[in-house]
Amino acid sequence: MRAPGHTSSVYFIENIMEVVAQHTGVDPAVVREQHFYKVGDKTPLPDDIEIKECTTAEVWAKVKDVGRYQEVAKEVEEYNKVNKWKKRGVSIVPIKYALGWGGKKMGALVNICENSR
Repeated sequence: MRAPGHTSSVYFIENIMEVVAQHTGVDPAVVREQHFYKVGDKTPLPDDIEIKECTTAEVWAKVKDVGRYQEVAKEVEEYNKVNKWKKRGVSIVPIKYALGWGGKKMGALVNICENSR
């Protein structure tokens, strides 16, 4: 993320998501899912763009499935229960980065690393 302010703003909003999850006892991934754009939503940008097509939920579900997120999260929870000083963690974070310049659509390359343990 290269735009000025983007990295710090992502850090702060993701920290807020984690705090909300901790206070409500809900998995942080579920908190994030509840805030995805849906078709018909409008962006908070000056252009007020209406979302006409959105695959975030489908891609998210596929990443969670292929990455075995639920199983790994359960393994992490069990490990942390029996280890007082040594802890593990797992996280999944969607990042929206508004790519565009002069009204042109642009793409992004996303790399997903398998088995990063």
